[in-house]
Amino acid sequence: MFIYMDMGWDTRFSTRRSMLGYFSYKHEQEEALQLAPSMKSTSFRMQNRIGNKGEQGSYMFRVASGSGGINFDQKCFNWFANEMRRLSIVRYSLSWTLACPCDLRLADMDGRWRFDWPQYFNTNLERMCFYEKIPWFISTQECCYSQSGFLINTEDGRGGQSFLYHPYYYRQHQKFDVDPKKWCCEYSDNCNFFYFVRPLDRCWNYMPLDIGQ
Repeated sequence: MFIYMDMGWDTRFSTRRSMLGYFSYKHEQEEALQLAPSMKSTSFRMQNRIGNKGEQGSYMFRVASGSGGINFDQKCFNWFANEMRRLSIVRYSLSWTLACPCDLRLADMDGRWRFDWPQYFNTNLERMCFYEKIPWFISTQECCYSQSGFLINTEDGRGGQSFLYHPYYYRQHQKFDVDPKKWCCEYSDNCNFFYFVRPLDRCWNYMPLDIGQ
């Protein structure tokens, strides 16, 4: 909204022909609108014209999509708030998970870990992830590796995470682990909230299996 007399217009250019309207850019889609007085000698005297709402000097446009889209920021914050209310229970459950093998070779050799084939194809083969075959409790750790074999330990959504529910518990796993990561990391910029309650492991405490185990 422009408050005409408070905008600080430079009257030295009042005789120039100017472009009036708006331009927006979101999600790789451009949208522009040009008002009727554009490029005319009356460009700087819009207050004397009847606008698109039938009032003098008044122009109003809706620049939102109006599609009623999902607010993923809010969904992420709501999930985070609920997790914080039971944080001690969450952290106790996650404390039973194994530490990640430090590279892809170790993960592949360690029989306690299962390769996540569906995730591999869903991410266009960009990363390779493992989770515990048989968890000690209901929780498990997801460990993800780059094509070079290095453990991805960045908290930007590309690395692994703690799973409060092992994938065996499919519905709970989707509701409390998979969907929230999408809300917080893929569809909004709130990964820091997500990883606070679903931390990834950096292999510091990894203990390989002894020979014969």
